Amino acid sequence: LRTSNDDFRYEVLALKSRPMAQHMLAAALAESGVARLDGIEFDFNSARLRPESHPVLEQIVSLLNADPNLRLEIGGHTDAAGDPSTNRQLSLERASAVKSWLVAQGIVAQRLTVQGYGDTRPLAPQDEPANAARNRRVELRRL
Repeated sequence: LRTSNDDFRYEVLALKSRPMAQHMLAAALAESGVARLDGIEFDFNSARLRPESHPVLEQIVSLLNADPNLRLEIGGHTDAAGDPSTNRQLSLERASAVKSWLVAQGIVAQRLTVQGYGDTRPLAPQDEPANAARNRRVELRRL
């Protein structure tokens, strides 16, 4: 699924099958420079990664191991519920948690940057819970 929001184009990926997922992730980054990661989950109002996130995170490790020159920004995004400054901080902490997990798997920290966008780049209006859920996400951006 591809959608546009302002000047940004997003690739939505369901990372289930290891070989296909790595290919899709690499293709999205090559084509648009941005890949939205479905399957990265955190505890409520926390930067603690949930165990079900590990298969997606392992795909990112595989991608980075396959291309030693690849550098990525990990961008955290929240919905608009709550205080905007709290959301920015939470999104930064979540992006940092993803980076920390990748570094713990042997990825060189200097290849990864983090950014917390809070609710400043929504994919959908906040008019219903499903749209709010779409806005809570982690994205990779090729640097």
